[in-house]
Amino acid sequence: KEMFSLVGKMKSRFLIAILMFLNGSLSIGTSEVVLAWTDYPPYYGSNLENGGPVGEIIVQAYKQAGYAVKLDSVPWARGIAGSKRGRYDGIFSAWYRKERQQWLVFSVPLATNEIGIYKRKGEHVKFDSLEDLKP
Repeated sequence: KEMFSLVGKMKSRFLIAILMFLNGSLSIGTSEVVLAWTDYPPYYGSNLENGGPVGEIIVQAYKQAGYAVKLDSVPWARGIAGSKRGRYDGIFSAWYRKERQQWLVFSVPLATNEIGIYKRKGEHVKFDSLEDLKP
């Protein structure tokens, strides 16, 4: 109950996409789904109880649909590459990108998070794009 309360109170705007099926790799009759993920506390993480509130929601949703879930905590690049090659049945925490639609199917957002930039008071930071802030 507390988990759902925590998720319900998340006011951020981070797109979390749960990828349901990739490249047909989840075959009919399969009872286990292998999902890649990377830590993003307090929403989900390998050191959080039950994988954190978002991880727990995902596991429970699949459970209700009749699937066991194996979560594989991997670095981001490995999770994306593995999902592309069909090593994983899905990946959660992947932000929507049009090019990823070639191998991923995105769900509606489960929770959101807003990304912002902070600066010290009195400092003037002028930019028109993300590239202007590099290096």
